Amino acid sequence: MESKLTAHQLNETAQYCFGDEINFLHEVSLYWCDKAVMIGAGPGVMALALLEEQDEEFEFDIIDVNTCHWAKAHLEAAGLLHNKIHFIHADSRIWGEMYDEQPIFFLIIDGDHSYEGVSGDLRAWYPHVEPKGLIFLHDVIDLEQNGTNGVLQAIQDFDQPLELVEKVGISHVYRKPG
Repeated sequence: MESKLTAHQLNETAQYCFGDEINFLHEVSLYWCDKAVMIGAGPGVMALALLEEQDEEFEFDIIDVNTCHWAKAHLEAAGLLHNKIHFIHADSRIWGEMYDEQPIFFLIIDGDHSYEGVSGDLRAWYPHVEPKGLIFLHDVIDLEQNGTNGVLQAIQDFDQPLELVEKVGISHVYRKPG
């Protein structure tokens, strides 16, 4: 019997996030309800981490301005593709402004890491996060230290209420009050 790809296995090759971030995503996936959105597809490590612990299919939008090819291929290799996963090739800020679907319980922001990019994503998507919903911001800690990461400053300057729930790996998790 052929084994299926896991988030931890993919991360060994892709080196995309820390193991404790994958474990956190496993835990969160057991508790969220109907809808999640991930901005920035990457290789699909975080998508795998969310989906591999699920027993039921749920709505999951993966948005990337570049490509979702690798994430889709890795979800397929893991046997986790289903018809409620939507790969959207678009600017996440524009898509967020046009979004008119059900509220989101879990939002991952891991797209454009510039101050402007993260600020725009927060402004566009915050209204769609349900009360008590979670916002997972990846790469809050700038490991590259090349001056292009504005994630932390964008969070600090954001003018809507957010409660820091947890720091995990290089990510911060916030809850929208409600």
